[in-house]
Amino acid sequence: MKTLSSKPGIWERMNHWIPWRMLIMSVMLLIVVIVTPRVLDLGIPAEPSAWRPSLVALRNLLVAGAMAWIYAFSVKLLERRPAIEVKPRPLDLLTGTLIGAALISAVYAGLWVTGHASFAAGTGTTGLFTAIAGVFGAALVEPLASISGGTSPRAASMARPSRERASDPLNVHMQQPAS
Repeated sequence: MKTLSSKPGIWERMNHWIPWRMLIMSVMLLIVVIVTPRVLDLGIPAEPSAWRPSLVALRNLLVAGAMAWIYAFSVKLLERRPAIEVKPRPLDLLTGTLIGAALISAVYAGLWVTGHASFAAGTGTTGLFTAIAGVFGAALVEPLASISGGTSPRAASMARPSRERASDPLNVHMQQPAS
């Protein structure tokens, strides 16, 4: 039981110092970004495997989920408040998905009109899950990495391997402009 004359301990005093909280949160997130993929890579087969792209995408989603959980845990631990900024909101997800689809469609339409992209017959949904998982992982990782004090090269490119290896469901070929 605390009395009015008792001084706060070192943890209580340090807990109110913002740079200290940011450092602790950054270290926690970096540990997740560095350790979790390495551990999960132990269960992913080597490159010629047909399962590799899907398992890499799943790994990236698990790492992104672990980062969101660690962030929420660190906010609760250090700031003593619920992390409402990572709370799932279905309406926001739907709205963001529709806006994002409209924006990327506008970009591809602009590239097509200017002759920088051509479209061929698509491959249906082949590789669609892997591509969506990679984009979703990147969308989760980038804001969390910037919250943790800056985007590290590892955090910024976390979903890149799955996107590079995924087959392109739209079969879009980028072209270099004519000189």
